[in-house]
Amino acid sequence: MNTRNTVLFDLDGTLIDTAPDFIRIIKQMCAKYNHPAPTDTAIREQVSAGARAMVKLMFGDELGDVADSNPKLLAYRQEFLDLYEQDICIDSKLFDGLDDFLKTLEKRGVHWGIVTNKPRYLAEQLLAKLHLDTRCSVLVCPDDVANTKPDPEPMLLACQKLNIDPTQAIYIGDHIRDIQAGKTAGMMTMVAKFGYITPNENPNDWGADVIADSVSELIFHTLNWLDDPKPKDRHKDILTFIPQKDSLTDKIILVTGAGDGIGKELALTYARCGATVLLLGKTPSKLEAVYDQIENEHLPTPAILPMDLGQATFAQMNELAHLIQKEFGRLDGLVHNAAILGALTPLEMYDPITFEKVLKINLTAPFMLTQALFELLRASVAGSVIFTSSGVGARPRAFWGAYALSKQSLESVSDLFTQETNRHTTLRFNVINPGATRTNMRAHAFPGENPLTLKTPADIMPAYVYLMTDHAIGIKGQVINCQPK
Repeated sequence: MNTRNTVLFDLDGTLIDTAPDFIRIIKQMCAKYNHPAPTDTAIREQVSAGARAMVKLMFGDELGDVADSNPKLLAYRQEFLDLYEQDICIDSKLFDGLDDFLKTLEKRGVHWGIVTNKPRYLAEQLLAKLHLDTRCSVLVCPDDVANTKPDPEPMLLACQKLNIDPTQAIYIGDHIRDIQAGKTAGMMTMVAKFGYITPNENPNDWGADVIADSVSELIFHTLNWLDDPKPKDRHKDILTFIPQKDSLTDKIILVTGAGDGIGKELALTYARCGATVLLLGKTPSKLEAVYDQIENEHLPTPAILPMDLGQATFAQMNELAHLIQKEFGRLDGLVHNAAILGALTPLEMYDPITFEKVLKINLTAPFMLTQALFELLRASVAGSVIFTSSGVGARPRAFWGAYALSKQSLESVSDLFTQETNRHTTLRFNVINPGATRTNMRAHAFPGENPLTLKTPADIMPAYVYLMTDHAIGIKGQVINCQPK
């Protein structure tokens, strides 16, 4: 079933051509103060930048390089806004073709709405003048949120009001902050290139999913998106990603089981990509060796967090969260890598103590640690959690006992976290199945196997890095197989 059902617009320069009214008011103010008026083109290019930018365009030679709080600038700004409110919609109108498009959306039962940085008292008057106020499904303005675009908060609020998931919406705008906000929220994004964009701006660099040069292209791409029930397959991008030394710059990432195997390779790779890595494991000497290697390569200084997940209590995990909060203030990523194999034996013969230990380390501890670190992850722009699974997670295999059950349940934990957070946060939870990899655990499970035929931990790093990057914002609830068959 196609669940794509919402089209959200920026207001000025995307849905409504408000520039003619701003041009009129700016010329009026320039005449009053005997200032030369900017060209119509120069004014159009500044509309999306807001009232302060337009005041600086008018009186820049007089004001010079002043702060936005400068009293004279604020006085000009208030006069500008007062004039605009008096005659808010003399010449403004929907861009040609968009009224019919909105009618098409309404006939199809598709929500359309507006997320704007325009103050509500002005946005509501403008929409009322154009008889759009009763047609618009949702209007989100700066008055409604603590953080405006490019923060995703306005986008998430719009989705919350419509009771939809962000992946069900497309956001269309004419400024880089529009695309940043939409992408961070997990929406499809489109640039309205016909809007108020300066010659110095290059929309191709904004990272939008689509660029529409005209209204007709906007309509074409939006309808295609609405009619295609299949989400964009990002798995190829994930598996072919080439990590760069700046892929994870300034990110704070915690890796469990960081002392050896895949966990060690993760720690080194993340550090080489610019991240500060928090090394969690039960054997301090192994963590110290990884720490020293990172230091010797002159990479961002890591931190060692000794913890035995088989013995750790929830109180200890909360204490760990407090320490991270005090030192870093947030957590951008969490990789659950630590696991034990347990016994490969029929369930009827499985030792209950071993069974309990496997479930504690492989399942209960990742759940507890995620819960303890939840607010730190939420403090990140788009916190990313990766659960490491296995081929026996998708379908339990005979004789794999507690290990298979723990991995299958771990995938369900990721799915549940995704369902419970997807609509109202930018958090993302995903699962990676490394496949047959050259590790000690693999050697114990398959003692007769030639390890030289297997991928190394380094070979599977692209997926782990990609899901931590900002490229992966919006990728949620996925199971990524590093070695698909």
